[in-house]
Amino acid sequence: MKLIYFILLTLIFSSCNIIGGESSYQKNPQGLPGTWEAVERTYSYGGPPVTEEIENGHRISFKNDGSFSATEAFTCNSGSYTLAADELTFTYACEDLGENQINPFTYTVIFEKDYMILNPKTRVCIEGCSVKYKKLED
Repeated sequence: MKLIYFILLTLIFSSCNIIGGESSYQKNPQGLPGTWEAVERTYSYGGPPVTEEIENGHRISFKNDGSFSATEAFTCNSGSYTLAADELTFTYACEDLGENQINPFTYTVIFEKDYMILNPKTRVCIEGCSVKYKKLED
């Protein structure tokens, strides 16, 4: 009986990706490399989600060689990244990240036209949180 439940759950979770078709990265014609600026953040403290616009937000620059640099986005502002399916993983280059920083750190990534939304996956926000970035012209 447990085997049947396991098979059913596996089919249900694996079909979620099939229903959606191609990954969101494939839907983004511009690709990831380039500079992205934070324009919006969403969070919740137990109530309904709160969305705030960000003026002059931090920037993340992704290079074709798999490296990134950022302005005040993380505890460590440089390192490497990998994008696999709908997951973006940052591996920081700094040795001392502090006790609260996890290395590497993975986000679920969603692309919408000229925007990218990062939702933490390594450390989950219980009430939900995300940052929306806009791709800047090169």
